[in-house]
Amino acid sequence: MADSNTPTITETEAAQTRTGGVKENAKLVADKANVLGHEVQDAAVAQFERAKEATSVAVDTGSEFVRKNPGLAIAGAVGFGLLLGLALRDRY
Repeated sequence: MADSNTPTITETEAAQTRTGGVKENAKLVADKANVLGHEVQDAAVAQFERAKEATSVAVDTGSEFVRKNPGLAIAGAVGFGLLLGLALRDRY
């Protein structure tokens, strides 16, 4: 039996205590998710910038090669087109 001097917690008070804890946990999870989301976004932006730079370098290198070797570039394009045509002729 409970001592008459011991305060008792009603079911309503217990539910309010649990709800407050859940709200605090939900806020902590939301804050962590927000921080993680920003970290992922920053990493994605950095990766995009690296990919953009690599693509720019590849395009510049390819353009320079074509300017210096136009005949070889044309022969390569014809060869690629021929191989692509042979590979796709039976499929379509």
